Amino acid sequence: MQNNEITGEELSTNEKKVLLALQKLQGIGSIMDIKKTIGFKDENEVMSAVSWLRYKGLVSVKEQVKKLYSLGKEGERLATKGLPEKRALSYMIKNGGRIPLTKLQETLDKEEVPIAVGWLKKKGWATIKKEQGSTFLEITPEGENIVDKETEDEKILSLLKNHPGSEVDEKTIASLKSRKGVIEEKEVISVEVSLSEQGKKVVKKGLQIEEEITQLTSKIIKSGEWKRKKIRPYDVEVF
Repeated sequence: MQNNEITGEELSTNEKKVLLALQKLQGIGSIMDIKKTIGFKDENEVMSAVSWLRYKGLVSVKEQVKKLYSLGKEGERLATKGLPEKRALSYMIKNGGRIPLTKLQETLDKEEVPIAVGWLKKKGWATIKKEQGSTFLEITPEGENIVDKETEDEKILSLLKNHPGSEVDEKTIASLKSRKGVIEEKEVISVEVSLSEQGKKVVKKGLQIEEEITQLTSKIIKSGEWKRKKIRPYDVEVF
């Protein structure tokens, strides 16, 4: 980071654009926010300018790893069809709250039955009782209370169905993550850029955006174009 005071004249056009974008964003914003605010072509342009501004002490950069979640193939199926334990619960209510375990196949796929039973027991929505050689499922008061309510798992399935790539509290999504193929997780690095005190001073003094020459070529020299446009200055101490 440089210690000497920077002026607007020493900044490139893209560096000025980033500072002006941050001013519009109340001093802080993501790379995407900056790109949209000032009309950069791509994020690489923004990142390059931000790197130079950071070196010059005009902005500070905070990087944070975020986990984004989307539905896997099984998650998409459950978001449409419903959780097996919730469908089993509804079926039990319609049949008096107590059914032979074998009857679950009337409302669930065969492979869903053990999954539903496992979650019914784990969530305390039903108990298993054996009588005269037969196994029965009996709904609990907790199960009766939740049958018509949207559970946290169902809320997350709905959220990710409509907004894939969302952030969700890790503890809240842990239950769904434990199910095979339901949740897909991706880690991304979020970059937050903010104006430093020196950066605020530079912006306050005013910045003028003008077309500049970033590299002198023989064509530019011969045409005399360099006389009419600003030539971007370079800090030789960097190299």
